Amino acid sequence: MAEFRVTGLVAATFTPFDDNGDVVLSKIEAHIKYLKDVGVKHVFVNGATGEGLSLTLEERKDIAAEWVKANNGRLDTIIMHVGCANLRDTQTLAKHAVEIGVDAIAAIPPQFFRPTTVDHLVEYMRRVCEAAPTLPLYLYHVPPLTCVELNMADFLRKARGVVPSLRGIKFSSQDLPIASECVQLEDAKGHKYNILFGCDQQLISALVLGVDGAVGSTYNFMAGVYQRMMEAMDRGDMDTARKEQYRSQRTCKLLFNYATQGGSTVSCLKLMMSFAGLDVGPPRCPMRALGADDVAKYRKELEEIGFFQWYRK
Repeated sequence: MAEFRVTGLVAATFTPFDDNGDVVLSKIEAHIKYLKDVGVKHVFVNGATGEGLSLTLEERKDIAAEWVKANNGRLDTIIMHVGCANLRDTQTLAKHAVEIGVDAIAAIPPQFFRPTTVDHLVEYMRRVCEAAPTLPLYLYHVPPLTCVELNMADFLRKARGVVPSLRGIKFSSQDLPIASECVQLEDAKGHKYNILFGCDQQLISALVLGVDGAVGSTYNFMAGVYQRMMEAMDRGDMDTARKEQYRSQRTCKLLFNYATQGGSTVSCLKLMMSFAGLDVGPPRCPMRALGADDVAKYRKELEEIGFFQWYRK
């Protein structure tokens, strides 16, 4: 387990719904094929992009099992998000992840009665670890959604040896100095923690700091931008790398603009996926899809920035 490490792009996958809000498991196969075709080898399932906290436990189990079954080894890594609003449900999903054979699990802390100190968070993750001790475990740090604003470097230090399966953090915070500190830290066996960045529009900065890879929604539909960016960085061509990151930033800015105009971030992300050629359905209530007029305007603005010329590799 100490050698388990994910590098590169990890797509935060969508949950496909029909117009009634029912899960359509049969669409997961097409999502796997799409990701393989665009060169994305790792997925993060049932997270925020997957509307995990809008799903029942049974739905989350069914989705997790279908990803493992449909994948059949085509993608390299399936990280299953198991975090819930309470510890017992989180432990239930963690145990289920072991049973179906996922590669790793991740968990957000509870958001209502939430950990208020690093020690509380370490104890919570220790108990998650107990439910699935054989699986690599990641803390899903997303303070804009959880309001758990704790220092992640302090968390890694205090979790060392206490949470033996902890492999790293899905770091969805814009606090780059703390991300940089986390990158330098080691577990009790002397292995660097696996830090996966979660803010797509800032990926270039996090890569410079030394993160191993990134988990993000936009890696579903414009992986080519980030693949070209990382390749340019590898060969020392920072001008090209910055150009590709700017394309990401322009796209994200448009997405966030429309998300505030009556839709939601997830609804706009799902719309982007349909523009890229894969239907993953609407978001689940209480989130709303954009109206037809806004969809047309959104697509037009994407055309104006050249999105459809460069989103694929």
